[in-house]
Amino acid sequence: MKTFTKILSATFTFGLTALMAQSVPFIGNGTIGYSGDGGPATSAQLKYISSFCGDAAGNIFVSDFGNADVRKVNTSSIISTVAGNQIQGFSGDGGLATSASFSVNGGFGAPENMDIAKDAAGNLYVNDFKNFRIRKVTAAGIISTLAGTGLAGYTGDGGLATLAKIKAVNLTCDATGNVYFSDATNNVVRKISTSGIITTVAGTGISGFSGDGSLGDVAKINTPGSLVIDASGNLFFSDRGNNRIRKVNTSGIISTYGGNGLSSYSGDGGLATSAAICPTSLAISPVTGNLIVVSMSHQTSLSDLNGKCNIRSISLAGVITTVRDSSYFLMGGSQYVQNMRSIYVDGSASLYFSPDYNICVGFCDPGTCYKTSLASSSTGIEALDFDNKMVNVYPNPSNGNFNVESTLIENGTIEVFDIAGKLVHTQPLNGSLNAMSLNLSPGNYNVSIKANGVTINKKIVITK
Repeated sequence: MKTFTKILSATFTFGLTALMAQSVPFIGNGTIGYSGDGGPATSAQLKYISSFCGDAAGNIFVSDFGNADVRKVNTSSIISTVAGNQIQGFSGDGGLATSASFSVNGGFGAPENMDIAKDAAGNLYVNDFKNFRIRKVTAAGIISTLAGTGLAGYTGDGGLATLAKIKAVNLTCDATGNVYFSDATNNVVRKISTSGIITTVAGTGISGFSGDGSLGDVAKINTPGSLVIDASGNLFFSDRGNNRIRKVNTSGIISTYGGNGLSSYSGDGGLATSAAICPTSLAISPVTGNLIVVSMSHQTSLSDLNGKCNIRSISLAGVITTVRDSSYFLMGGSQYVQNMRSIYVDGSASLYFSPDYNICVGFCDPGTCYKTSLASSSTGIEALDFDNKMVNVYPNPSNGNFNVESTLIENGTIEVFDIAGKLVHTQPLNGSLNAMSLNLSPGNYNVSIKANGVTINKKIVITK
């Protein structure tokens, strides 16, 4: 299964306002696969999500790289495929994007990037990772190659992007339709103009840290990753190898926006440039203008709360605060989410994220994440449960007779909700094995297990 996580807030100023408390899947029916187009997103199958983005209309686009395609969830929560034919390869330019092939690694344990981005005109951009190309899908659904020759490298500045060698990782667009991408291998950030010309905007091609106060293309950077552009046109990117966030302003001048170079977790309430961070994923809140950062610190032990994934916010004044610390992202036992491949904030200030399953190899369910809300209080853990050792619901699908097995939690409550969020059953959680015999209509349900300040949610499909 692959589901999205969505954090909802009434006003969502990141850590300053009360947040609505709910935990409901956004997409995914509980099993890994490919199905569901034309129906509710919660009934669909996806496989290994690596990225997502949205448009001004409120649609969410999902990079389903395990299936080598891109899916769309509209404002009515109906899912469809907008690019990719689920066949690995390179084909389709000039035709419908749904008949085209992309080449990405769709296997567990090797999550090659298939980052996506949308521009204001409705065009969708896809990092066709193993084809060393960036593909463009118009609003009419026609696909073409925007950049890349099919060979990995770093060439072509000043010429047509289609004649350049590239190795893109992450993508973003500005308000006028220019496309930017990070190249972690070659330590550069590059730009494709609306006229199709490629240039370098940050990095020399040699790893290092230098250049603040000068033009970005003479500065040294190290393993750039996620990148975003604010409403004023400033570019921000994660300079991961330097444990910093760098900014390139509209004049092309580079500076450090966050991070002191240390891979750790510190600095809340002070200037972001004095804080210790390890930035992996970035987003801009359209409500506040704040830069939202996934900070992954190196853990020293399984109980080290500073060594996992935190979501932090940098205000327009440059002050850093923590939206959610790593204790929120408890997966079960003493394991925590350590990274998120992509985050996105929509126009209503909802935060979407998908944890990086590859960080959890060996003990996590690689296809599971949740759409979860934050409580108004920072106490307690509402749950991302990737660990089936903690709670398991089976058989799934079920005819209404199923078991709730809990190996680590023994006393609490079991609640069952229908797809609309209506409570249809509740009973005590007693012991490690709880037999359920429910007369339910066919459909998708959410089984919520609550105990000891922890809420764990599992999807189940009821058939007759």
